[in-house]
Amino acid sequence: MKEILRSQWDFMLCEKDGDLLFSVICGTIGIFEVNILLNAEEIENYNKKGDEYLKELAEQSRYSPKSYNDRHIDINYITK
Repeated sequence: MKEILRSQWDFMLCEKDGDLLFSVICGTIGIFEVNILLNAEEIENYNKKGDEYLKELAEQSRYSPKSYNDRHIDINYITK
């Protein structure tokens, strides 16, 4: 897995086998991550807006992490 972009204590974007993994730090008292593979629309927005889009997506993920539950993946699974 290759790290593409990292914003400390915010998010990380990595690439593996053509997939883009987006990992966001969430929580206040307890800290956890939301890890998703970017879909085609998100990749298109990232290509157009760059890391500004990722900042927006991180905020959306942090504000409503449960809305990404169905897309959440185990980061250990993808790093193998």
